Amino acid sequence: MKKLCVSVVLLWLVSITNVVAFEKGWVLNVKANVGGSLTLPAIAQDDLDRLGAQSMKGSTGFIGGGRAEIGYIFDAPTFFNLPGNHWFDGVGAFGYVGVTQGYTGQKIHFETVSTHKNVEVYVDMFYTPVFTFGATGKAYFLNNRLAAGLTIGGTVLADSSPSYEVYSSHEQVDSAVGTIIRQTGGNKVSANFDLLAEYTIPLLPTMELILGGYGSFNLYPSQYLVLPQEVLEMGKDSFNQEEKMSSYFLNSFDFGLTFALGFKL
Repeated sequence: MKKLCVSVVLLWLVSITNVVAFEKGWVLNVKANVGGSLTLPAIAQDDLDRLGAQSMKGSTGFIGGGRAEIGYIFDAPTFFNLPGNHWFDGVGAFGYVGVTQGYTGQKIHFETVSTHKNVEVYVDMFYTPVFTFGATGKAYFLNNRLAAGLTIGGTVLADSSPSYEVYSSHEQVDSAVGTIIRQTGGNKVSANFDLLAEYTIPLLPTMELILGGYGSFNLYPSQYLVLPQEVLEMGKDSFNQEEKMSSYFLNSFDFGLTFALGFKL
């Protein structure tokens, strides 16, 4: 049995020695992304004063998701009149849809009324699902094995009741977990801009393995400050989270690794 398995593996390795990466035509890629998300909150001091906080910073959490992209590869010899041995192999245009997790992490500094000491409260919020969509352009090199790309797209926050974790090193703040039922309208759509690099390993004439990495900036004008009640109690009693905050942005920088299978259509 072992000899049979070894023989099959050897035959497969021999068979793929002449297999090349997809050079042109329609392609379907099924991707899985794993990585992290660094929240980059931005808020005006006037709105912080309304909340009763001194400052707000971001933190990092884990995210994962997947997407399916379909597109066409335009080879350099046919569409750009370049020789076959040119360093530039072509371009690809893709559209994609996907589902992923959403994460926001905020560190909010309050000053307690009784002791006038600064208290740092950590708030992690988790959204599932988050739908993604967009378009990607890629340039191909090294016989179509290496790709560099730029993505412009958007995300739709479909979860109206995100879960949360609240914790602090201060003795006056108890750790808590729960779910927020969002009653405000708010903005649920953000724009994202990705840079990516991918390396292709041909497996079969119609299938290939894709390994890569990405970095993505997400621009999200939240408009409403959605926080757990445990955190709101640290601020001013007069604060109303139903009121719009035009200066409040929950931007983020996502980063991670991509594992995918590509299929020639």
